[in-house]
Amino acid sequence: MSREPRHVRVTAWLSSQLAGDPPMLDALLEDLMARHHGQLLRIDRGQRAPEPGSIHLPMLRGAIGGVSMIPRCSSPIVQTSTLRHEHFAKRIGVENADMLRDDSRLVVAVGNSWTKSYRLPLVVRNVDRVVWFCGGSKRDTLYSLLRRVPAIGKKRSQGFGRVARWQVEWCDHDYSWFAPSAGGTVLMRPLPACDELPKDLVGCRPDFAACLSPYWHPDRFQKVMIPC
Repeated sequence: MSREPRHVRVTAWLSSQLAGDPPMLDALLEDLMARHHGQLLRIDRGQRAPEPGSIHLPMLRGAIGGVSMIPRCSSPIVQTSTLRHEHFAKRIGVENADMLRDDSRLVVAVGNSWTKSYRLPLVVRNVDRVVWFCGGSKRDTLYSLLRRVPAIGKKRSQGFGRVARWQVEWCDHDYSWFAPSAGGTVLMRPLPACDELPKDLVGCRPDFAACLSPYWHPDRFQKVMIPC
């Protein structure tokens, strides 16, 4: 009996435009797993980041450059598309004036509180799918978790990034960290800048960022190489 591959390709097929950047799949899965076990990942910059690997993921993790517990999961891959800017706005409607007290209807503060008005730019991508590659993953577990995610990206409540369906399929090769190409080895996710990286690495640039979730937390920042 042939051995079943352990690597998967995850595709989010979208039914609406994607606002902002698509998420790192391992960060999305950590949030889903935490909610599944009754935990809440509510931390701010003033709190310490959780211990790497403290939340189980249905995929392998690895170590490189002295950093352990890095998920075997690529960065999101999107089609080449034309970026454009839209705006999202809010203002108090005249039809809601009856909600104010009589002595507050002459002057309404539009710079704060629930009556605050704004019109902010939003980067929108015209793509029909987002793809991730995962190494050593449990396909059925991945699908059962991801099917609970109805949308990705920013401004999901306003209809952006709607996922029509999730597709999790076997892949014969592990493209989670690196992928071969005619020009060299392509970097597939942020990894620590170190001598252990392939010497023929292409498609990347140095940065000071995170290679572990939560990717926004300052405790995670270090010298890395990121895909570009």
